[in-house]
Amino acid sequence: KKYYSKWFGAGPKNGPEQRNAMAFDLETKAKKALNKELPRKPPVVEEIYLEGWAKAYANHQRASGKSSRWLKEWLGMLHRQILPLVGHSLVNALTYQDIMRVVHYYTDRRCSPHTINNYLSYRKATFRVGIRHGITTVNALEQLRKRAEPRKQCLLNL
Repeated sequence: KKYYSKWFGAGPKNGPEQRNAMAFDLETKAKKALNKELPRKPPVVEEIYLEGWAKAYANHQRASGKSSRWLKEWLGMLHRQILPLVGHSLVNALTYQDIMRVVHYYTDRRCSPHTINNYLSYRKATFRVGIRHGITTVNALEQLRKRAEPRKQCLLNL
């Protein structure tokens, strides 16, 4: 069971913020005393666009200790390859068809399957973190499988 607390803001003692917090506290204690269901943390707090979620994910990775080189590469790829196509979409509104539109766009540009797989694996990881942290409830890439890559020709030079 995950219960949540509310933030009412910082303010002066006996100010409106403190009064609201005390009222919430009294309400919670009364519900506990009557064995009523306490409020739970909602799965999605607000609607977030893919562009905003990408920035939040980058900040999360920066705080987690990812190298600045990795972040620079990831953000560059994101701004050049993914956001121009679906950046102004709501994260929870993205569908499998939207992702397939991205795949077809890069297939038509004759990008290799390896490149397309890299782009989509970055996005898939982003969605997994979003679900884990309660920012989104939908992973549009969940059904997507990696594209088959042609075998590489290996030559042994002696």
